[in-house]
Amino acid sequence: MDNCKYSFKNNGSGIGYCISSNDHRFHSKKREGNQKLINGPEFIFLKTIIKEIKRTKHTNFRINSIGDFEFNDNGIEQFKKILKLVKHLPKIDFWITTHNEYVLTKLYHNSKQELKNVSIQLSHPEPNGIWNENLLKYWNEKNIACTRTTRFKNQSNCNKSLKKTNGCQDCNQCYMPGFNTVFYLHGKYAKSRLRKYLKNSTQAA
Repeated sequence: MDNCKYSFKNNGSGIGYCISSNDHRFHSKKREGNQKLINGPEFIFLKTIIKEIKRTKHTNFRINSIGDFEFNDNGIEQFKKILKLVKHLPKIDFWITTHNEYVLTKLYHNSKQELKNVSIQLSHPEPNGIWNENLLKYWNEKNIACTRTTRFKNQSNCNKSLKKTNGCQDCNQCYMPGFNTVFYLHGKYAKSRLRKYLKNSTQAA
């Protein structure tokens, strides 16, 4: 929750992106630069990010590996800029992961996601959360996947999170539109954060 609702001094949403390798662009100056770009003029955002993406020579990019779109109308504009980025780079596969149901509802209420080179995943807002079947069907019919996390290995369908591997490298599962991934919460940081979350949620109840 701390990561997905990441906030800067200007109360930004903390939008970031990464490639499918260990070269995650998460350092704070890079994140703040991305934040200013996506909230600035569209043509500057597109020119800058397209040039940077082409320079990496990678073909898979994940949007919002940390942070998220703002939960307001500005978040809609941010999302639209990302979609224009996707359209400008048809040979690149994009994976957009977000908790922002507000933005997706506004954009796809009367339509479905049609772009072939992007996988949009709506993440469940709570660890170990289970999707309502009607909601799952609603979003899947719009070609938007619904993902969630689990602490039980036998409930996960993500091989990369079940084994000690080199992260998401060499795996395109989440870049496949409409695939409802169940991620296994792994690693000492994820597990410690889960324990902290469960402890806090229990005390709040």
